[in-house]
Amino acid sequence: MLLRADQRPLIVSRTGEALTKSAWDTAWQRFSRAALEDGTITEDERFSLHDLKRKGITATRAPGTRNRKAAATVHRSPFTVHRSPFTVHRG
Repeated sequence: MLLRADQRPLIVSRTGEALTKSAWDTAWQRFSRAALEDGTITEDERFSLHDLKRKGITATRAPGTRNRKAAATVHRSPFTVHRSPFTVHRG
């Protein structure tokens, strides 16, 4: 059965089913660990999926981006988009 594009999951498992949160978290950790081990990134450059989302939103530069950013983030208020530009905070 074919699904419309808006009904298909973006990331799928080997079987074609939507990836679970747990499986996605495991895959992200493996990806991050591999990038650290092969020197692609340093520990200071490590980032989370939320950081990736924020970076993409911050980097968007095009006419009319305020509304586009708000729509892409699914924030309730467009002002939330401009509240905190991307920075990685290290404790």
